[in-house]
Amino acid sequence: MNTPPETVPAIVLAGGRTSPEFALAAGVPAEPGARALAVVAGAPMVVHVLRALQQADRIGRIILVAPAGFPAQAEADAQVASNGLITENIHAGMACCPQDELALCVTADIPFLTPVAVDDYVERALAEGHDTAYSVVSRTACDAEFPGMPRTYLRTPRGDFTGGNLVLQRISVFGALDSFLAEAHARRKNPFYLARLIGFGNVVRLLTGRLTLERIGDAVTRIVGIRCGLVESPYAVVGTDVDRPEDLKRAEVRWRTKGADPGPGAGAARDVDSEPR
Repeated sequence: MNTPPETVPAIVLAGGRTSPEFALAAGVPAEPGARALAVVAGAPMVVHVLRALQQADRIGRIILVAPAGFPAQAEADAQVASNGLITENIHAGMACCPQDELALCVTADIPFLTPVAVDDYVERALAEGHDTAYSVVSRTACDAEFPGMPRTYLRTPRGDFTGGNLVLQRISVFGALDSFLAEAHARRKNPFYLARLIGFGNVVRLLTGRLTLERIGDAVTRIVGIRCGLVESPYAVVGTDVDRPEDLKRAEVRWRTKGADPGPGAGAARDVDSEPR
């Protein structure tokens, strides 16, 4: 049995669509990747994410994947240009990790992310031993930390869960997920899609609140042929992205009332490579 690594590289995904409505509210261009540059609590969201990863004990190198022309970020070890599908962007990041077995994929629009939440998730995911470990967060955790912030939830016997924004992925088998992940990402806001994908019986279980996280992971494992699982994080910051104009307002209010800065002393800025190492 392989010994889990002490640290894993982080691939930060700063591509993705920026709606005209969000761009107007945030004062950024309506261009792919610009959403990550929306300022929350005095800094672009991508900077908050990078700083949290810098301070996490379980993270080694940090690779930022963003469209060409995206401003260089000093907190990243390498920055590569890619503006394709999400799977293409992940592949671009993984090309920077030729010696690594696993990588943590992180979206750049979760400004409340903390080092503690990152380390906790990596440790939980490593313990499960999945090839793909997708994070989920309970409604209870989200409502306690971010009351009033709307999310899409899946009802299960253990409670309601929403998808998170961290995925621990075994690099060597990621290709098996390409088509599945692209479609699942496109329909990630629709919990009925996932149930339909993994069988009629699961549609019934979904409608009656009997669809378990374990059953979802087992079904996806059968479909794609690699070990997939949903790993719960107790930290709501993992599942709280900012992608709508109203989210920006809620984020600022939340920051003023509670604070969620990754904290001072994020460490010295890292040298940035323009190409993979």
